[in-house]
Amino acid sequence: MTDKAIPHPKALPIIGNALVSINPATAFTDLQRLADELGPIYALDMPGYHDQVVLTGPDLFGEACDDSRFDKSPAQRLRAVLGDGLFTAFTDSRAWQRGHRIIAPAFTGAAISRLYPSIVDPIQQLAERLVRMEPGSDVDVPTLTSAMTLDVVGLCLFSYRFGNVYTNTPTPFLQALDRALTLLAEGAGKKDLYAVMHPRATRDLRESAEVLISFVDDFVKRRRSMPDGNAPDDLLQHMLTAADPDTGERLSDIEVRQQTLTLLIAGHETTSGTLAFALHHLAAQPQVQDWAREQVDEVLGSDRSVLPTMEQVGQLDRIHQIVDETLRLHPTAPVLLRHPRRATTIGGGYHLDAGATILIPLPKVHIDPAIWGPDAEVFRPRRWESVGQLPAGAYQPFGVGVRGCIGRLFALAEARATLAVLLHRFEIRDPHPAPLTIALHITLKPQNVTLRFLARPGVSAGTAAATASPADVRPADGRTGTDMPGATAAGSVAAGSVQPPPNSDGHQQRLVVAASSDGGTARHLGYDLAHEAVDAGDAADGVELNALVDRLPVDRPLVVITASYNGQPAAGARDFVSWLSAAPDGAAHGVRFAVFGCGDHNWPTTYQAVPALIDRELVRIGGERLIDRGEGDSSGDLDGAFTRWSRSLWQALDAGRPGPPRETRNPVGRYVASEVGRASADGPADAFGMGEAWVRSVTELTRRPPDLGSDLADIPDAGPGADGERVTMHLDVELDPAVSYRPGDHLLVLPQNRQTIIWRAARTLKFDPSLVVELHATTTVETGVPLGQPTMMYDLLAGYCDLRAPATRRGIDILAAHVDRDPARAALLALTADDDAFAGGVLARRVSLLDLATEYPPDQPIPPALVVEAFPMLKPRPYSISSAPIGEPNRVGITVGLVSGQALSGHGRYYGVTSSYLVTLGAGLRILARVADPGPQFHPPADPRTPLVMVCAGTGVAPFRGFLQERAAERAIGRPVGPTLLFRGCRHPDLDRIYGRELDTWAGQGWLDLYEAYSRPDGGSGRYVQQAVRDHGADVLDLLDRDAVVYVCGNRHTMAPEVSSTIAALHADRTGEAGEPWISELAAAGRYVEDNWGAG
Repeated sequence: MTDKAIPHPKALPIIGNALVSINPATAFTDLQRLADELGPIYALDMPGYHDQVVLTGPDLFGEACDDSRFDKSPAQRLRAVLGDGLFTAFTDSRAWQRGHRIIAPAFTGAAISRLYPSIVDPIQQLAERLVRMEPGSDVDVPTLTSAMTLDVVGLCLFSYRFGNVYTNTPTPFLQALDRALTLLAEGAGKKDLYAVMHPRATRDLRESAEVLISFVDDFVKRRRSMPDGNAPDDLLQHMLTAADPDTGERLSDIEVRQQTLTLLIAGHETTSGTLAFALHHLAAQPQVQDWAREQVDEVLGSDRSVLPTMEQVGQLDRIHQIVDETLRLHPTAPVLLRHPRRATTIGGGYHLDAGATILIPLPKVHIDPAIWGPDAEVFRPRRWESVGQLPAGAYQPFGVGVRGCIGRLFALAEARATLAVLLHRFEIRDPHPAPLTIALHITLKPQNVTLRFLARPGVSAGTAAATASPADVRPADGRTGTDMPGATAAGSVAAGSVQPPPNSDGHQQRLVVAASSDGGTARHLGYDLAHEAVDAGDAADGVELNALVDRLPVDRPLVVITASYNGQPAAGARDFVSWLSAAPDGAAHGVRFAVFGCGDHNWPTTYQAVPALIDRELVRIGGERLIDRGEGDSSGDLDGAFTRWSRSLWQALDAGRPGPPRETRNPVGRYVASEVGRASADGPADAFGMGEAWVRSVTELTRRPPDLGSDLADIPDAGPGADGERVTMHLDVELDPAVSYRPGDHLLVLPQNRQTIIWRAARTLKFDPSLVVELHATTTVETGVPLGQPTMMYDLLAGYCDLRAPATRRGIDILAAHVDRDPARAALLALTADDDAFAGGVLARRVSLLDLATEYPPDQPIPPALVVEAFPMLKPRPYSISSAPIGEPNRVGITVGLVSGQALSGHGRYYGVTSSYLVTLGAGLRILARVADPGPQFHPPADPRTPLVMVCAGTGVAPFRGFLQERAAERAIGRPVGPTLLFRGCRHPDLDRIYGRELDTWAGQGWLDLYEAYSRPDGGSGRYVQQAVRDHGADVLDLLDRDAVVYVCGNRHTMAPEVSSTIAALHADRTGEAGEPWISELAAAGRYVEDNWGAG
């Protein structure tokens, strides 16, 4: 068959179609015009770019989407800045393949869910800036969206705040970035005639690139200098430390730089354009804006302060349609470049040589009337209500195949959340209607979008202060997917099990959860499912799908959660799929199974391919399907789909299960916002001489901390459980190498307030927590508050103000001055007018200023300076060090018991500021702390042969663990140690006997005599530690006669006096002399030493 001739416009010698058919100033519109003249395929001949073919027909483009025949041509122009980044490297290169395998897991649906609070953080800042503008102000929308999207990328992926949203002048990085992209779009960066004709542009590009490269290199250098474990768990850290799962290779520093710049550029340039285009169309079509806002209000409610959760954004179909329609008309990567892997034909006979450059102008492809109708060029989001299955080449705004946009889910989540927030809070108006001007840079960008954002009723500066951050982010216990019991970082639930709680109802069934994915989404869902099983008293075993080759379980239900990757199984499922496809009939006889597939409908040809195959083949070889296969769409509401599917699964499993029905649990309900602000300066660190320390590990000694995400009266009880168990954690903390300590020392920790109480303060006192202020002192007295530097109000309250402390008189006076109602103001002033009234009404009940402001809310906003002044300063809290400096002299352990109880003020529950801060920390986080000496006597005797008598209760065992570690080390090197007695009180041997195994080991070695008393044992009367001392009084007195030292650590109001009285009584019974003077003599001689704490 004769090849068809590819049409081409008239050309001239040497310059070809340049200047004649394609004008550099209008190149993009010229490409579309030529398509109208020549048809859906035509050839171009441009200087330096021969054998170019332009495709504008969806059918032809659909053929070019076939990765087996065609590959993406890298964006060569960008290589001047990005080198071998994901945009610019060749698909077959090791650099691209290695980078893709390492980076791809950071952009799965599960990963985006964990990033979501950081996505909405800059969106909230954008909304706050808009509402604080002068009414009627014109807003340069492309500039502002560009600033916001770079802030989002920096915060989400690199834990860095560029702060562009708050500045009127772009930051140097953003200026250099915009300048580089403009120059690249104009042709700079090519080593051709352009460089000769435009030397200044070439020089400017080099200078801009140097700014970008210097910034990233310095940033990476600082990150690498952090001690192991101290760096944030973000994509940059992943790139610095992760190994290619296939080869074991790591990214070089140059590759890290190239990928970092790629993600910074791609992550903000594309989404900023999408948002600017969408806002233009919404302003131009108020009826579309009202139609979308109707659903936003329905889902988010009338409270304009609400930030949408990911689940709520998933429900906003109209927002999705607006984004889809915007990307159809204005795909931000407007031209795709492809090339044939080998010589081929397309469109039924058009010949293409291997390596020929194929240009696909997506805006032209996306407006084919045969697919979109006669109004294809009109912005009409509602067309998506009836859009069915589209041909492969009809709509591809994010590219195709393995070279499709890696950050597509990230960009969609950001764009949808931004539009939801803006429509919820503002009416968007175009005061200067004019035809849209579009510039072709690296992406499409609107040039003349100047809009006004009119705050809707109920919106004012600081409206977001009324709500906590969005939910649907991470497990409440703070663990990541790889911390799931039995999970590995390789991408699946590994061989291991999740056990049911001890109060299981006895009708336990065990599941096999095979969750395999390369990106982590399936693993994340497997985590949810396993813990749903445990919540109901069942158990779950996690395996790789590959581990089930010829080993399908017949005694337990099998749940398969997996995904397709361009039609192929995940690495952890490849062997299984291969085996399954060839397995004989009957191989799954007796197997009961259910399958849930993860995928993305934007890849229609391979969507759900592997899950569907597994489901189909298991039935073929005799398996019994429990429920229909579930489908989760990463571009839709995947979590909602999984929740509905898992609910059906539990119903099917429970149908034959004896005992009471399972409580249906929503996996999203276990996810809470965990984002916590960090002060721009380090709290009053200088005032207290604090230094940096790093949490290295966290161990649960008793039960896990509860969800501390709320400060309202209905917060879960974190006091003793029904069985008396309290929340106690052990933290290993690494200090500066120059710091040393001794057993018995304290670690002073400077806490931070939790996010929810900061929002409560902002809401109650009517101030904007996102406002940046600069404080100046009216006196020279050092307060520890940062002076003369811009600081966000949120950070001031997080690190400087003790929001839980009893109100001060000054604070009450400040509050009263902003209350207009006479009875309320009089009631406040009465508390400060009389000492007895203040003592009884405030101090005795520990009433905080927030408690008072809740009862007597201010009628006027309290100015920022007075807000800071109204609260006492946060102070460091001491914790006894529960370790000895053996092996790692700058590493200390502390034992933290969560202080909680019903608030004496009557306002909900009370949580200790520092203990609630510490028990919710994770490994790798930074704290401010320093070592302090509690007194020269509360240290072990210098001579280890000196007898020791230690008495404690609860967490009072902490310092004595350090004492005993030191004695154990002395014995290990052959030195003798004196008699050692430890008396300790606990509630129950199975609930709060912390460090029990360690103590039992030393007691078993014969050198420690351990005596314990349990105040709440099962089936018997309780005993307290002083009773154990009395029972062994002869031993205590004998050691005291041999110059023993007695150490006591416990509650100074209850336990400590009882112990002192007991030992005094022992002396009195033996000698007939008064015991109290004798105890005083021992104390004066340093032989009776206490380190106690007050109640609460």
